[in-house]
Amino acid sequence: MRFRLFPCAFAALVSLAACAAGSRDETTHFTLFDGEQAGAARVLDSLLLRGEAVDGLPLVELSDLAWDRRNRRLYLVSDDGYLFVARVAFERDRLKSLRFVAAHRLRDRRGRALRGDAADAEGLAIAGWDARGEPELLVSFEHGARILRYSAEGRWLERLRLPKPLRRAKAYRGKNHQLEALAWHPRFGVLTAAERALKRDRKRIQRVFSLDGRSWRFPAWRRKKAAITAIEVTADGNLLLLERAWAGIPSPVHIGLRKLYLLERPEGGETRVESLAAWSTGDGWRLDNFEGLTRLDADRYLLVSDNNEALLQNSLLVLIELNGETNGR
Repeated sequence: MRFRLFPCAFAALVSLAACAAGSRDETTHFTLFDGEQAGAARVLDSLLLRGEAVDGLPLVELSDLAWDRRNRRLYLVSDDGYLFVARVAFERDRLKSLRFVAAHRLRDRRGRALRGDAADAEGLAIAGWDARGEPELLVSFEHGARILRYSAEGRWLERLRLPKPLRRAKAYRGKNHQLEALAWHPRFGVLTAAERALKRDRKRIQRVFSLDGRSWRFPAWRRKKAAITAIEVTADGNLLLLERAWAGIPSPVHIGLRKLYLLERPEGGETRVESLAAWSTGDGWRLDNFEGLTRLDADRYLLVSDNNEALLQNSLLVLIELNGETNGR
């Protein structure tokens, strides 16, 4: 989602200095906060991504990412309908380096590059691997709510059928509050969530949907103007929610992680949700518009922020570790 935040002018100055200093493959290590523990989450490392072009496509407005564990590649999508491919090197619990190796335009069924609102890719997941061993990607879109299946090179493969509650634009609370989050679950298949509660529900109720029409209802995050920005399956088969709240200047920016217990779903009742971590610029955290989440292994995750092509915002890649007991290890 295009969402203007201005929480960290210092990070922007660091970013500009990095851009003047080296090649497109360089990144800058960046500390989000002097004390890196927040609830059940520990921030292990952070990279400030440079905004130069990759294969002619600008590295801006990153909205989600997916880790290809078989080929050890990282895929990222942007609000402009670009698909980036990167190699990430880890050294113990640090992001040693990140190198972009390719970039592609997402295309429609006729092979034309997506443009304008139709290109507003927000969610990304890997649904499996093809005969070549390359991942098949799922992408959700915020404008004209839909989920499409793509090849690893951005070639259109299929449009998936949404459950009835998600098909009509009028079901959402605004054209910019549609299918923000996406995940692939080994038991439930494709899971998706709107950024904010559907009109049919009270504003304090959120839902995650599977494509067969099942849904999990749970209380929305109790922050003003809270929104779901990403979802990811945990090691124990439940769901991690990445959420953001910002009520406008001078309010602090809040980023939260909650765990939704899909496997405990009560009949006709709310699904249990547990708060794991919350960060706030009001507490000194140097945050940005975090919209993407992917799991690397049992307890480590990557987050990415959308810089909205704004001078005072940044593309941050953050490596976190969740407490093993909380995360089902």
